[in-house]
Amino acid sequence: MSTLNGKLSTEGGVVGGEGVSSGVGMVDGSITTPLGHAFGLQVDGTAGTAFNGFFGGGTAHLFWRDPAIGLFGPVASVQGGSGVRAGWYGVEAELYAGIFTFGAWGGYH
Repeated sequence: MSTLNGKLSTEGGVVGGEGVSSGVGMVDGSITTPLGHAFGLQVDGTAGTAFNGFFGGGTAHLFWRDPAIGLFGPVASVQGGSGVRAGWYGVEAELYAGIFTFGAWGGYH
């Protein structure tokens, strides 16, 4: 059985296009917890700044997982910045095949 775990990362750089550029800074985090023997919940978050504006959002994954077979479950995500917001709702699946993992997402954006 798995235990509570997480990850945190920071990134920085330059983004641009059409003759305009800006420094960009981001922080990403994720926390995953088991919900019983074969189920889990993962919550991801992103926050950053570019072009003097803030962007961020979050994603929730509820899933069934068998380490010998794969993973399957619903996912919901909301992201936004500079007066724009986008949501994504659907399902994700992974098939574990030795050292390879095959993944698929489908849903409504």
